[in-house]
Amino acid sequence: MTKTLSDSSSDELSRIAHVLAVLDGRIERLSDDRDDPDYLLFHDVVRFLVAFPRTAYYPYLDALCDEVLASRHDLADTVKSLRQTRRSHDALGLKLCELLEAAQAGHLVPRDQLMEKSAAYAVTLRTQILPRYEELLNIAIQELSKPETERVRQSCHYADGSDTHAQEREEWDALYDEIFDTLKAQ
Repeated sequence: MTKTLSDSSSDELSRIAHVLAVLDGRIERLSDDRDDPDYLLFHDVVRFLVAFPRTAYYPYLDALCDEVLASRHDLADTVKSLRQTRRSHDALGLKLCELLEAAQAGHLVPRDQLMEKSAAYAVTLRTQILPRYEELLNIAIQELSKPETERVRQSCHYADGSDTHAQEREEWDALYDEIFDTLKAQ
């Protein structure tokens, strides 16, 4: 059975939401100076949240947005703003990864700086990026026909039908499993 546009997006959003909840827990652990925040796990969580959407979620949604914009010019400012927010959010995520890598390497990284950047990253993802994409996805579901959504889906695949990001998705699947295996072991 082929997944619908809504089903596929819900799966991806669910994964992001689960890992975002883990990030919330990492941020909470940072506030307790006596608690080891497990910088390796913290880094894996942020790395997942930075890279997974960029390879497994955003490309398809961006293509859908472009398709919807062909007939819904009134959404141009919304899509432009979302993409600008996402670019600055990605930069914050990469900076946060650098800080966590430094902490893993034994460099002094103030916890309050990690908390501030982590919280800003989580809030922006949760309140600005994901809801806007969800809103645009719902518009796409209403506005686009099945052949149009299939054409967009195909544009995200190679000519042989393979997913352009299949290898990256496999890596993110493995990292997702590793994050939750690590949490179970703690």
